[in-house]
Amino acid sequence: MDYRIDDNLKETEIKKEKIGWLCTYAPEEIIIAAGYHPLRITGKLKAFKSEGYFPINFCPFIKASMEDLLASALKLKGVIFTNSCDGMRRFYDSCRAYLPDLPAFMLDVPRNKNIISIEHFTASLKEMIIFLEELSGKKICSHELESAIGICNEKRMLLKKLSNHFRNNQGSIGVKNYYKILEKSMTDEPEAFIKYIKERIKELRSHLNSASAGPAIMVIGNFINEERLWDIFDEIDCIIASEDMCNSSRYFENIKLSAGAEEVLDAALGAGKESPMAKLLTGIAVRQLYKPQCMRTADMGTKIEEIIKSITRNNIKGLIFISQKFCDNTLLLYPLLREKLAETGIPSLFLEIEHNNISAGQIKTRLQAFLEII
Repeated sequence: MDYRIDDNLKETEIKKEKIGWLCTYAPEEIIIAAGYHPLRITGKLKAFKSEGYFPINFCPFIKASMEDLLASALKLKGVIFTNSCDGMRRFYDSCRAYLPDLPAFMLDVPRNKNIISIEHFTASLKEMIIFLEELSGKKICSHELESAIGICNEKRMLLKKLSNHFRNNQGSIGVKNYYKILEKSMTDEPEAFIKYIKERIKELRSHLNSASAGPAIMVIGNFINEERLWDIFDEIDCIIASEDMCNSSRYFENIKLSAGAEEVLDAALGAGKESPMAKLLTGIAVRQLYKPQCMRTADMGTKIEEIIKSITRNNIKGLIFISQKFCDNTLLLYPLLREKLAETGIPSLFLEIEHNNISAGQIKTRLQAFLEII
């Protein structure tokens, strides 16, 4: 009988006060250095009260996240927003207007990648530090931030190892379990998760199943956290050989900077007269801006080129593009990507889903039909 990693992923007790975050461009390192626990808001609750705060044709993930905040179930000390899309900016406005007792900060993430944008983002990170210092009543020291960076980089390194195991031996983890572990990495206390994932990786090394069947596919999307969707992927014959989503590679990639990013970092640091804190913040800014980009921050041509390279590198036979309903960023990219894929002979499937309200039967039928084409 093939081995399957334990799917009983219990939530660990969080003892520290929590700061919620909503986008991978929000650096957890700074939240940890401030003495808080960084908690990814995942929109667990189905939208009900929050329907009255937004238009009908509005991002269902944001509505569900607002529902989480309205229910006060997360018991947050504050929330870090980013200007990742217009919907998220409206979410921030609504939080400020209707939840005045919940401190909220908007982190301004630039779209471009150059010296000016790095300086701008570094300045935004300094403002985030001031926000957290005012909440906690204590200063963030450079050695605390350096320690937090070490913790986050260790977690990213372990998630990268897990991702490699998943690509090479998908059956020993399972698709749903893999994404549940990734969610756990964003919600558990970092030190507790590091201990947990080290044990799981040790288990995986001693259990190598027979190779999974089916064609190699690439999955692209925004924040896709639907257990019923991943259940379907466990039931069909395919191998997720590459992925590009907010809750996967965009979260943990780029631990080691590329040569180009290293050059930009050196140029941003200049003559080396900056304080230790300034150097650390500049390093965070470069890592965040030069990691795998989302559809909002990336130049469309560059993003499509990045996807095509991944398809070639991983011998991908088909691409599945999954989007939250009403997401303008993904709806803008996909037609351009589909056109480019057609030129290379790679078939693609577009799945638009509604957060916490997917039609599993229809999606399974479409996926099975797509795999038959491949």
